[in-house]
Amino acid sequence: MTDVVQQAFPASMNPAVAQVAEVLNDQHPRRWREVFVDGELLRIPDRIYESAPPMELIATYEADARLMAHCALTRHHDGFVRQAHLQQIIDVDRSWVAPYVLALLGEYVLEIVHDVHAGLREVAAPGSWQRARYVRCARENPGFMELNRQRAMSYWDCYHRGRYRTFADYPAAQTLEMLQEVSSESG
Repeated sequence: MTDVVQQAFPASMNPAVAQVAEVLNDQHPRRWREVFVDGELLRIPDRIYESAPPMELIATYEADARLMAHCALTRHHDGFVRQAHLQQIIDVDRSWVAPYVLALLGEYVLEIVHDVHAGLREVAAPGSWQRARYVRCARENPGFMELNRQRAMSYWDCYHRGRYRTFADYPAAQTLEMLQEVSSESG
């Protein structure tokens, strides 16, 4: 399990891997999302099907392990678990958190999409940490961003078309479009 966690986070986080490996227990994800973070390849699990540990247990972890556990649990099979752990990372200024947040834009749970959309409003603000972190992630991972856009479009079409008449009205589409615009104008 330690190998799975080591691949999902930057090598600089290796000292915290042991605690996070407890969260994933014997989880061996069948699929991954490969992303680059500051030039380093990470393999983020597509889904985690292990039981989620209680928040009280994660709260006892040292800071880096706690943050890594929250990131990993945004990949959990239960949408309520994903949303609860998203709330713990949405305001964190660490480059390796960005792909975990952005992956949630390509999912079907509308409440999570709304939380990401609301949480990333500062991406449009010049000079903000969100702009720096999330634009860099988008630029380093065009395939990942395109996959998120395609998934968002598919879920909008299947589940949310009645509420959002056009894809452009859908919050995930708006956030992805904002990132694309800011990325292109910034460089």
